[in-house]
Amino acid sequence: AATANAGSPCTTAAATYTGPATQAASTGVGSASSIQALRSDATRTTRAHAVYASRGGTVLLGSSVSIEARGGGSRGIFATGAGSTVRAAGDVSILTRGGANQSYDYAIGVHAAAGGIVTIQGALDVQSGTVATAHYSPAVLAEGAGSQIHLQSVRTVTTSPPASGLEAGAGGTVTATDVDLLVSGVKQGYAYGILSGGQNSSVTIRGGVITEKSLSASWLPPPFGDGNTSNSALRAIDKGAIAVTGDLIVDTDGFGARGAYASEGGVIRLNNTRITTRGTSSPGLQIGKSRAVGTGPGVIVSTGALNIATGTPSSPGIYIEGNGSRLDA
Repeated sequence: AATANAGSPCTTAAATYTGPATQAASTGVGSASSIQALRSDATRTTRAHAVYASRGGTVLLGSSVSIEARGGGSRGIFATGAGSTVRAAGDVSILTRGGANQSYDYAIGVHAAAGGIVTIQGALDVQSGTVATAHYSPAVLAEGAGSQIHLQSVRTVTTSPPASGLEAGAGGTVTATDVDLLVSGVKQGYAYGILSGGQNSSVTIRGGVITEKSLSASWLPPPFGDGNTSNSALRAIDKGAIAVTGDLIVDTDGFGARGAYASEGGVIRLNNTRITTRGTSSPGLQIGKSRAVGTGPGVIVSTGALNIATGTPSSPGIYIEGNGSRLDA
C-alpha cells in the first residue's frame, strides 16, 4: 500500500495526471489545486482517472480541490480494491465530460468499487456527462460489497442518461448529509436522483432537494411500466434501500418522472417529504411492478408529513401494484 499526502504542506500550485488506468496505488495534489485527466477517445481501455487509489493505496487531498476528467471511462475520484482510500479534508469540485461512444464512455464523478472507500469532509460539487453524447454518467457511485462513499454537503448536476445523482449497487453504500441533486435527461434511458439496486446496497441522506427534468419522449407501457425510459427522483430496486432521515423536497418535470419508486424488494424510507410531479404518467409514489424487468413488490415507509401533488390526470398521487407491495404512512 502507498500513501500520497497532498495536504497543506504541499506547495505545488497545480498537478496534471494523464496516465492510463494501470497507474499504481495513488495520486494526489495539494491545497487549492487543480487536477486534470484528459483523454480524447472514448474506449474503456484508455480511460483516465484524475484521482486514483487502488491495491490498498491512499490519497489524502487538502482543501479547495478542483478536478476535471475528460474522455471515455474517466473518473474524477476513483478508489478500487479493499483498503484503497481517498479522503478529502475540504471542498471538492468535479467536472466529467464523458466521450463520444454511447457504449463505453462511463463518466463518473466519484466512484468507489470492490471495497474502495471515499470520504469528502467538505462540500462536493459534481457536474457529470456534460458532453451531449455522454452515456451512463452517475455523479456518485458505490458498487460492490464494502465499497463506501461518505459525503457532507453534495450538489450534483447530471445531464446524460442513463445517469444518477447518487447511486449504490451490488452491496455498495453512499451516505450524505445535505443534497441538492439535479438530473436532466436529454435522450432515452433512465435518469434517477438517487438509485439503489442490489442486496445490501443503500443510500442514506439527511435531506435536501432532488429535481428531475426528463426531456425524453420515450414511451412507458401502461400503467407506468418501464419501456424505453425510466425516471424517478428516488428509485430502489432488487432489494436496494434508500433512507431519508430529514426533510426532503422532490420536484419532477417530464414524461414518466416519478417522485419515488420501489419494486423487486426495494425499500424507500421517507421523512417529512414534499413531492411534486408535473409530467404525464408520473405518479408521486409508485410501489411494486409486474413487468418484465424489476418485477416484484416494493415498500415505501413514510414518517412525519407526506405531501404529494401531481400535475396531470394520468399521474396518480400513489400507485401500488402487486401482492406484498405496501405503503406505511
